[in-house]
Amino acid sequence: MKLKFLLPLAILSLCACSSENEKADDSVLGIWKNTAAFDGNQSTTPGTAMDICENNIRLAFGADYFYNESLASEVPCDIVTENTYEWSETGPNAYECRHSGDNTLYFTATIMDGTMTLYRPDLDKTYLLRHTAN
Repeated sequence: MKLKFLLPLAILSLCACSSENEKADDSVLGIWKNTAAFDGNQSTTPGTAMDICENNIRLAFGADYFYNESLASEVPCDIVTENTYEWSETGPNAYECRHSGDNTLYFTATIMDGTMTLYRPDLDKTYLLRHTAN
């Protein structure tokens, strides 16, 4: 009798784990929108107003490549070719994007609770992005 009671609970716990994994995958794939920009580290500097492309930025993430839908010149909107930049995973919820031609670091990114913190070292600028599902 006890086994009949525990079996449905075990099945439910397996389902919960698989949906959590799907959610983790969805954190990287999909459309992201820029919500704030900061000079340097967002914890030590006030946010600046978004402008032109930054205000409407939509970042689409694939398994290996990064690109966006805008042709504007505002950073980080100058990436317009899907195969120009390559993603790599550097740790749990941590990524970097490098130019595929010369391997130059374009930005680093961390994802936590549906928010991406994207840092451009060449500009010393940090962007916060929200996944459209959140």
